[in-house]
Amino acid sequence: MIGVILGSGLGSVVDRLQTSDITPLNRVLGEELEGRVPPLGHHRRMIKAKYKNRDLLILQGRLHYYEGFPIHLVVEPVRYLKTLGVTTLILTFACGSLKRRFKTKDFVVLSDHIHLQSTNPLRGTTQFVDCTEVYDRELRAKLLGSAKRLKLRAFPGVYASTDGPSYETPAEVRAFAKLGADVVGMSVTAEALVARSLGLRVAGLGWVSNMASGLVPKHKLSHQEVLDYGRQIETPFSKLLLSFIESI
Repeated sequence: MIGVILGSGLGSVVDRLQTSDITPLNRVLGEELEGRVPPLGHHRRMIKAKYKNRDLLILQGRLHYYEGFPIHLVVEPVRYLKTLGVTTLILTFACGSLKRRFKTKDFVVLSDHIHLQSTNPLRGTTQFVDCTEVYDRELRAKLLGSAKRLKLRAFPGVYASTDGPSYETPAEVRAFAKLGADVVGMSVTAEALVARSLGLRVAGLGWVSNMASGLVPKHKLSHQEVLDYGRQIETPFSKLLLSFIESI
C-alpha cells in the first residue's frame, strides 16, 4: 500500500481520486489535537483512496514541530500508516529555493536531506538507523522520469529542515546553501527518518513556492504567497504525483 502526506497547498489532489473513507486525525491521535487549528492549507485528515488499482492512504495535511507539538506526535501519523499496511511513503511539500537555478514552481525530487531541526524524532530510542540512502533511488528515478514525460521542470535536490515558523534570514540562506542544501522547509525530514526506521521506502516530492530570503531584492516572504502559488501548481502537481503512483 502507498501512503502520501500532502504538504502546503497540495490537498486538492484528493479531488482526482476515488475515495472511500475520511477520518479526522484527532480520532487517530486523540486529545492532543483537540482545539488545535491547523495552518491554512492543511486539513488534518486521513483519506482512503484508489488510483489505477493502487490502494492509497492519504494524509491531507501534516503536523509541524513549529506548531508546538512534541516531535513524537509530529511523526506519529507515519507510524500509524505503517500499522495500516503502508510500505511506500511519498512525502510532498512546499519549499524555498536556496539557489537561483531552482525557480518558483519548479519541482524538486529529494536525493538527500540535512536535518537541522532541534531534535531527532528517534531520540529516546536505540534505533541507530542507517541514513546512507533515506530517499529511495529507484523511486527517485521514476519520479524524474514521470516529470520528463509530462514535460515538467523537476530536479533532484537536497532539503534542509528548520524548526520554523519564521522564515530564514539571508545569512541563514547563504549558510544552508554552503552546507549543500538546495531547498529549505519546516517539515519532511523527521517523517523521513521515522519512515526509514520502520523499513518504508521513501520518496520526497516538493515544489518551489518562493525564492529564499535575500535571493530576490526587497521581496518579502509570506504563507499566503505559498498558498497562492499552490493554486497555480495544483494541476501539474496532481498529474505528476498520479503518474508517479501509476509507475510504482
